[in-house]
Amino acid sequence: MVERKASGDSTFSNELKDGDGFCHSGSAVSVVAVACGILLAGRLSLETLMWMGCISISRKTALTLAALASLSYVVCGPLLQKTPLTNRLGKMLVARVLNARQNWELDTLRSFCEVSIWLLVVWSTYVGTEGGCFGLVAALTLGTAAGAALVVLGELLQQPLRNLERVLRETSAKRARARQLEEDTFASGNIVLLVLFGPTALSTIYENCSDLMVLASMLVLGGSTILVAARLCQAWKPTRHLGTILQARILNTPENWRQNPARSALESTFFTAVVWGVYELHGDALFALQTGFLSGMSIVIASEVFAHGINFEVQADDSQQMDTSVRPVILGYLSFMVFVCVYAQGHQAVNSAALSVIINSLLWVIMGRCSVNTGVLKDLGMIVNKRALEAAENWTKFPVRSAAECAAWLSGQYLGHCFDSTFAGAVCGITAGVAAVLCSEAVQALLSSEVASTPKPKAGGSPEREWSWEEVEKHTSTEDAWLVIDGRVYDVTDFAPRHPGGPVIFKFVGVDASDQFAAFHRPRVYGRLQQFLVGQVIDDDKHLPSKATADYRALRKRLWREGWFAPDLSFYVNKAIVCVLLFALAIGLVTLEAPTWKLLRTLLAGAVLGIAWQQVAFMAHDADHYGITTPRSGASFNPLAWFLASVLFGISRCMWNEEHSLHHAITLRPQEDPQFNYLPIWLISKKELDVPGTKVDFLTRTLVSVQHYTFLPLSVVIGRFNFYIISMLAALKRLLTAKRFREAYGGLMDVTGMVLLLDATLVKQLDASWERVAFVLVSNWTVGILHIQLVLSHLATETFTAEEIADRCGQEREEQFFTFQLKTSRNIDCDWYDHWFHGGLEFQIEHHLFPQLPRHNLQKVKPLVQEICQRHGIQYRSTSFSKALLEVLRDFQGLALEIVNLRMG
Repeated sequence: MVERKASGDSTFSNELKDGDGFCHSGSAVSVVAVACGILLAGRLSLETLMWMGCISISRKTALTLAALASLSYVVCGPLLQKTPLTNRLGKMLVARVLNARQNWELDTLRSFCEVSIWLLVVWSTYVGTEGGCFGLVAALTLGTAAGAALVVLGELLQQPLRNLERVLRETSAKRARARQLEEDTFASGNIVLLVLFGPTALSTIYENCSDLMVLASMLVLGGSTILVAARLCQAWKPTRHLGTILQARILNTPENWRQNPARSALESTFFTAVVWGVYELHGDALFALQTGFLSGMSIVIASEVFAHGINFEVQADDSQQMDTSVRPVILGYLSFMVFVCVYAQGHQAVNSAALSVIINSLLWVIMGRCSVNTGVLKDLGMIVNKRALEAAENWTKFPVRSAAECAAWLSGQYLGHCFDSTFAGAVCGITAGVAAVLCSEAVQALLSSEVASTPKPKAGGSPEREWSWEEVEKHTSTEDAWLVIDGRVYDVTDFAPRHPGGPVIFKFVGVDASDQFAAFHRPRVYGRLQQFLVGQVIDDDKHLPSKATADYRALRKRLWREGWFAPDLSFYVNKAIVCVLLFALAIGLVTLEAPTWKLLRTLLAGAVLGIAWQQVAFMAHDADHYGITTPRSGASFNPLAWFLASVLFGISRCMWNEEHSLHHAITLRPQEDPQFNYLPIWLISKKELDVPGTKVDFLTRTLVSVQHYTFLPLSVVIGRFNFYIISMLAALKRLLTAKRFREAYGGLMDVTGMVLLLDATLVKQLDASWERVAFVLVSNWTVGILHIQLVLSHLATETFTAEEIADRCGQEREEQFFTFQLKTSRNIDCDWYDHWFHGGLEFQIEHHLFPQLPRHNLQKVKPLVQEICQRHGIQYRSTSFSKALLEVLRDFQGLALEIVNLRMG
């Protein structure tokens, strides 16, 4: 700030007395803070220019230029005041010098920007003019002129910069209170200036410390030792208050720096300097730890004596302090130590890492603020904001969660810096941090085991009331949806939009959904249906279960009763080990330095990675059906399935889950089963042509006429890349158009998982372009075999249209769920040695009848299903892989010949 009116000065003084300004802490604190701010501004400016390659200058020369430029700036102000034309500008320059402390307190962001840009101009001008006397004069002249211009520009942008600083610094409640005050009374808090002390101190320590990892370890252990000593002091009444003081120094670090920044800076510097100095002089870590422990306690006691005198009596609030959790601070120290150990691999690594942490912290706050103002991401923004504004409370209440989120955030930055890009570090850091926060929120929701509240049945409904099937069939819309399960009628109109399984629930409104519900839900879910109950349905001859259905239901109850649905974790641990070994082999082949056989290495690595993807896809399929783990009550997000499907396999888990649920519910229904809707490329049934709106144009007839030739090449060569594209588009669409937080959350998690796919990292390790292309093609073509396996179990079987299903005499309704699944699926015969290659897909019939049955029990259930089929004369399709492929190709050829004879639609 420069010239102020009387009222402005009065307001300014009152604010410094009553507000959050630095005068509340004393002028000495402000001077220290301003000095630290100027030093950091200069250091960042110099490091930025040198990092960008703009200048090459020693620190001594830079410091000398800064001092001379400051002198020129100071002298220029009074001179400009002598002439009427520049009198006002001169007063502004003089005010910048005389009121430096107040300017940094009131307008920290503006002052920091002005100093940084001013020094950039001075140094770059000196180096650009190749130094010497001319360069010195030019640097001082242009530097002074730039300083004057920055002062004028700063005055013009004063209020916008204040608003920006307020948004970055204040909480929503505090900002609401600040709106009631005059805009001219804004002052930055202590933490904004005193946080500048940290990077300067850490940089100085690093430049003079020979082993950062040992120093970080000793500081962590020293802080932990002081904390233990504090707890011991609290156990004895005469020293209880002393123990509370020592404990508060560590547990209340943010409050200490905010309320007493000078004291905190002094104590931290003294403690660190003693530990570091003793270790550097004697080389004895244990002795340095002991000395640091004693010095830390001594400086805390000394500062308390200077501030309050000798008073270690027990205080009223000491008992409350004793209940403070120690774990958050320990985890905080450990996180810092891990961070230093990871980044302390090169001198420049620590500087860039420190700058990255500062930038990412600001980006985190900005992203949270911006997200709150958007409709779709409002909930996400609120969560991100709470992580930043309630950091101390989060570490106290959720120490493990906070440590995991910080570790993910720092790991993301490290991953981005591996690409030698600050932008990549920022993007990866923010992405990993947000993903970790969302994962922890999902885990917390799962652990809470709280079922979402659901509305009560409509007025007038009664569990004893009876409904005819004609009445039930009237409630088949999204605005009025009824389900019939085991003879009971449920009104799910309000619940259906929030159904965790997606819109598949609307496919069975107004009909008997007993078998479909039992197939996809655990027995415990039946207890939640009571709140939707509106009555019972009157049975008639058309809706009685067939004998095959009765046997199927009896078998399902037996399997649940005998524990067949309980997964064998040892089976899946072995599968996971195989996947890990395959990934490790692929990584080892890619990183192996063997120039004599690069081609073989690249092709072999791609094939191994493709097989690893195939095995991971099988496990993701099992996980999404809850065949590996038992779902928690009320769970809607499956972390294991997300990790396997999105992170390792690289597809949208939410998209696949919704499509696969529909596929199980309406298997092969023409143009409605999303996983078997291939027009205009392939035609799977002539019934597809009867679907309203279907036209056989020139393109469709051309492509379908050769579908028996294109089936294998497209499945293998294009299938995987097509999966990438539609997955990313589906995830982005879900994220951007979501109406509920659950949908936006799923979209964000899918995008994050696909970004973290291993393939891009491995490709980067290859040098030549041809190697990268060959590796990508081979790996994706190898896993392309999976797409043939996925469709081979259903193609060339029977299909049922929507009209047939709607008809009460329709074949699907007549034969019911059991026979319908037998008619639309086939098994693949395998020997003992190739079951691993099919991943459970060879038992497609059993899987469709019992979707939640673990893979290792499908083969055991097969004879039981065959027995029911033989008893009731139902065909059980099971053939070899090659014969099934021939059947599909012959069926495709027959459909191709038939469509050639059709007229253009």
